[in-house]
Amino acid sequence: MRKLFRPVMDDTIGELPLAQLRVVRALEVSPHTVSELAEEFRMSLSSASQLVHRLVDAGLVHVDCESVDRRIRTVKLTALGSKLMRHRRETRIQLAENALAGLAPIERATLLSSLGRLLAECESVGAEPSESLAQIAELEHGA
Repeated sequence: MRKLFRPVMDDTIGELPLAQLRVVRALEVSPHTVSELAEEFRMSLSSASQLVHRLVDAGLVHVDCESVDRRIRTVKLTALGSKLMRHRRETRIQLAENALAGLAPIERATLLSSLGRLLAECESVGAEPSESLAQIAELEHGA
């Protein structure tokens, strides 16, 4: 799996430290306040603030201050951050599809079915499956 989803040469997002990548993935779903990020990722407010600052410096996120309470800062992906995440996801899906194309149809069906079951089992025990596993399992629906 690691070889399949290794960073691609132009994968700026893939070069991010894991903590920053997780925050970017969360922001892809919805904007968060710095406090929400700290709570969700179990880090201090100071650490979350520093992490967000590094992502701002990289041009991947921007921070808006609430008009009512300027202490509340909402973190959102920039257009560049959204574009890079979309490119990363599309590239990873294409890599998985290429790898699966080399399997016989019955092997591909068996693998995808098994990955789907593994994903479901992970979710049933409260484990958060990796993004890679989830992406491959999603291919079952498109295959």
